[in-house]
Amino acid sequence: MDDITYKCARHGKIFKCPHCYETGGNLEEFSKTASKLNPNHSEKLKEFAKGYLGLSLDPPFTDTCPYCGTKLIDTGISFDDAITIRDFSDFNKDIFNMMIDLHQKDLIEYTAKINMMKANIEKTKMIKKEIDTTPKCPKCGSTAITTGARGANWAWGFIGASQTVNRCGNCGYTWKPKK
Repeated sequence: MDDITYKCARHGKIFKCPHCYETGGNLEEFSKTASKLNPNHSEKLKEFAKGYLGLSLDPPFTDTCPYCGTKLIDTGISFDDAITIRDFSDFNKDIFNMMIDLHQKDLIEYTAKINMMKANIEKTKMIKKEIDTTPKCPKCGSTAITTGARGANWAWGFIGASQTVNRCGNCGYTWKPKK
């Protein structure tokens, strides 16, 4: 659904087309854009988006499907919430459908779940960021890195012996740390 559905806008809403939900009629145009995204996600994204349209509420808004002309059903889900559900559930359409039902039945519980999903996504992003900043050996990729003085050697003696270097505990490779 990410910025690639018909007339999509960040402040838009998600609508369901009952006909396209069964036939996938909305996916022909969608597939052209989805293939430009992360190829690992394009198939999951297409299945997730089948029958759903992210539409801007700006004029000229119409409540009919641009692909088949069927009257659209307002899910009540905002575009941003749909992105949150998609990212949290890893494109699980059953969870998306359950959240649509929950939105219609209990808005307070729905809001609590969306906030929990957003917090979980942020926590995951922070953990990934921490993992990505862990220094790795440029030769073998190991994270078993020690930092210390270069030390003296027989050719150069004590010249440069006080310089700090990183040393891989796996392969022994040494390099200057980035500042």
